[in-house]
Amino acid sequence: MTTKIRLATDSDIDQIKKVLSEADLRFTQETLNGFCVAEINGEIIGLVRLEEHDDFLFLTSLGVATAHQHKGIASELMNSIISKAKKPIYLYTIIPAFFIRFGFKPVSQPYPQQLNLPPKGIYGCDKCVPGHCLTMVKCPGDTKVS
Repeated sequence: MTTKIRLATDSDIDQIKKVLSEADLRFTQETLNGFCVAEINGEIIGLVRLEEHDDFLFLTSLGVATAHQHKGIASELMNSIISKAKKPIYLYTIIPAFFIRFGFKPVSQPYPQQLNLPPKGIYGCDKCVPGHCLTMVKCPGDTKVS
């Protein structure tokens, strides 16, 4: 089976919400802007969402349907967005080891004053595991660790 990575369309909304629910992620947007999906035989099995900002991109969601986890789908999605990114990608995570594999590095706090990252609260991650949540970044051209 071949995984196809593509931009989400309006007709994908129900399948996207299902994957987000299975991955325990929230759908807080009113549109599908920034979503890319991984599909096999017309079924959406994974997704990633990048939010566009003036000077950077922000990864707001990365999830894979339960039945398709641990098969490299999240890695395919990450490689797809990284290969197209022209700006630094920031994210909040409690699983930094996963993102280090793609060349992400922890961002020291306090952040540079000009960096206006979205507040953690809008993604619900401030309630997750705040003491373990890291901010990470990958700049275009940074190489992967493995």
